[in-house]
Amino acid sequence: MQTIASSSSEREPPPVEIEEPEVPEEEIEVEKAPEEVPLEEPEVEEVVPSRYAGIELAVGVLAPLSGRYAAFGKAYLDGAQLAVESVHNFDAPTLRLVPADSRGDAIAGLQATRDLIVGEDVACILGSVLNATTMVASVEANCRGVPVVSNVA
Repeated sequence: MQTIASSSSEREPPPVEIEEPEVPEEEIEVEKAPEEVPLEEPEVEEVVPSRYAGIELAVGVLAPLSGRYAAFGKAYLDGAQLAVESVHNFDAPTLRLVPADSRGDAIAGLQATRDLIVGEDVACILGSVLNATTMVASVEANCRGVPVVSNVA
């Protein structure tokens, strides 16, 4: 076998010079901003009456308006009133809130639910604040075909 002696100094390749092609400088045209065009007044369309004009829906609000949970019931009723006022800005039927006092009791809530459905002919019922009252009201309303919306119990 032959031994090849390696030199202690390695040769570096010669530097390569790269010439960049010359790019002719062209004049750059700057576009001018368009002149302001006066805005035209939008055409006002004929006011179309609401498809819900003259329709009023009674919405029952079942809440403890008296008794030990009255503060919660009154806050719930105030929130429902605020929601109804905000809906009047849209194309929607007029909503009329019909409050009913459950007194925080399931039996009183059942009677208040019956009064809302039979006596006031509500389209739906909001409430109640408490679980037991909501369950009793939901069963009664379901049997009579009236939806109950409860967002707290």
